[in-house]
Amino acid sequence: MKYEVILTFTGRGLSSMATHGGSGHWAAAPNNLKKASYLICIRNRRREHEEWTADDFPHGQAFLLAKVTDVSKTPRRHPTQKQRYIVGFDEYAEITVPNAWQKCTDGQRFPVAYSSRENIEAALGIDFEDPSLEWKRLSDQTPAKDSGDVEPGNNETPESALTVEQAKQGLAVHFGVNPEQIDIQVHF
Repeated sequence: MKYEVILTFTGRGLSSMATHGGSGHWAAAPNNLKKASYLICIRNRRREHEEWTADDFPHGQAFLLAKVTDVSKTPRRHPTQKQRYIVGFDEYAEITVPNAWQKCTDGQRFPVAYSSRENIEAALGIDFEDPSLEWKRLSDQTPAKDSGDVEPGNNETPESALTVEQAKQGLAVHFGVNPEQIDIQVHF
């Protein structure tokens, strides 16, 4: 089977995807990811307890069709962590297809699936070349201000970052010492 379409079962919203340049952080086969021309994002609401989970669509609904531009590695949080990937895109169309995960994958538990374009168009009842699809640019989206998962090494500073003085205050309370006794060094 040709892997022309990647399906992701995701809790991330569009603004979070704008922050990362696509849908991620997937522990998936890079060779399969790189074969795809299209991405379908389907809402996973099973992780509602996570603060980053979007609550915009019903569980299992396909909400986004995107044209894949690249697949990139995400920095590993720990050397033994399995490599994860972001499926990059800049053009997307909003779609609404209920129960899409069940229709396309028979409800598989792994949150990434691959299929042919023909199978997905038939399962979801959509045509990827439909002229009524309104294609938008991801770069026009407002990135999430605090997606809660700034990756190490990407040099972005979240708005919730601590100042050195705030860090000293917090550490002083934790250790039961005066803030003046705390010395913080930053090495580049």
